[in-house]
Amino acid sequence: MRKRILSSSKALLFLLYFFFGHLFIYGVLLFATPFMIGETDIAYDIEEILSPGEKTTYAHTLDDRVFSLEARVALIESAEETVYVSSFSLSSGEAKNIVLGALYEAAERGVEIKVLLDAVSRYATDPDYDKLAAFASHGNIELHLYEPLNFLLPHTVNNRFHDKMFLVDGQFATSGGRNLADRYFLSDDQADQGTFDRDVLIFGEEGETVPAVGAMHDYFLEVFHHDFSRPMRNPASDDGVIADIIADYKVFVQERDIGAIMNALIDDAIKVDNATFVRGPIERGMKYPVVLETLSALAETEDEWFIQSPFIIFSSLMRDYLPDDHEREITFLTNNIAYCPNPLTRGGYLHYREDLADIGTLYEFHSTASIHGKTMVFGDRISVIGAYNLDPRSTFMSTENMVVIVGEEFTEDLKAVLDTYVGRSLEVNPDGSLVDDEDITPLEPTLRRRITLGFYYVVGYFFNFML
Repeated sequence: MRKRILSSSKALLFLLYFFFGHLFIYGVLLFATPFMIGETDIAYDIEEILSPGEKTTYAHTLDDRVFSLEARVALIESAEETVYVSSFSLSSGEAKNIVLGALYEAAERGVEIKVLLDAVSRYATDPDYDKLAAFASHGNIELHLYEPLNFLLPHTVNNRFHDKMFLVDGQFATSGGRNLADRYFLSDDQADQGTFDRDVLIFGEEGETVPAVGAMHDYFLEVFHHDFSRPMRNPASDDGVIADIIADYKVFVQERDIGAIMNALIDDAIKVDNATFVRGPIERGMKYPVVLETLSALAETEDEWFIQSPFIIFSSLMRDYLPDDHEREITFLTNNIAYCPNPLTRGGYLHYREDLADIGTLYEFHSTASIHGKTMVFGDRISVIGAYNLDPRSTFMSTENMVVIVGEEFTEDLKAVLDTYVGRSLEVNPDGSLVDDEDITPLEPTLRRRITLGFYYVVGYFFNFML
């Protein structure tokens, strides 16, 4: 009984904290004062982004779940000096063990390992504290948590680290939407389960650091050593836990030719004209929307746009920074309303669904799996892949990044990948109905989902500026 009262008291305190810190401060003050959006000196020259780069740059799309995990392990195996990894969230499972095991083995041979995780999401998604504590106890490993909860500063709960990056020896770097969890990396026994996501790998000639990779490297270290990032408390060595992690990693590599995978990463990459790393500011409160502003400027250079985002929400604050869509050919790809994994953003999206179908061609991915990739294509040569969702939270509140790749061959290759998802999607009419397709069975929300969808639709109306 005493434990139940204690648990209930903690839950009540957290709800009060969440309401007054999360909703009241942002939901009232910032909703009423859009002029509180911060300033920044971060800016990108569109002409420079679109011009040929000074160094030879290669890009490789990582779309397949298992190959994306194999690529990470192969890159870790090739590391000689440093491996830096960041993730918004991580979850218990084989994928986490495989990556941590590979990193631990690299640390054993003297490679410097730095891992940066969002503090709130880490505690919300991963119960295996003992594994991270044992992992972080190694002398060559540093693990930092971004913006831990502070009850004296409740508004900081919205300052989240949303970047997912992977950097090796300052020469290879990936950016994308994958968090460290099985559903992003491992195939399920059922084809329509899990999460389809996407990364892009960037690198240059052997031994060279191209500007995009250098910028990602500098940004990672800036956030890692920022006052908002704190070392993980009380790392504790545990040989048994480490042995469990290493075991999954060993099984994974023994079943594969890691050297051949590394060769494929390099040989199958496409030479591009240029690649540019675009990131937003690091500050609390309403950040200046650098990423959206840059993407909008790029979009306006072309008449044909393809936009994939798991969530699409255009708040009133975003509209001032959105590109001119007049007489543009626009295609949107997002999740269906029956199985979108985030119910709150699903409710928010419903406010804009018919408008999106009216200004362009709107496709919803009809599967019990979900799409989580954040990808844009402008014209025939501009491709964008990264962590940024087309919603207010990514635009104004979280740290975010995208990589802009300029090159016709790469863009053509990416379009072919995107077509496979469009082929499993249904078009939405401007009245909200679905266009019939004899090859695709539309997924309809259950009664329970319809009720929750209606609830989040109402909530989304009042808080769409922070979804």
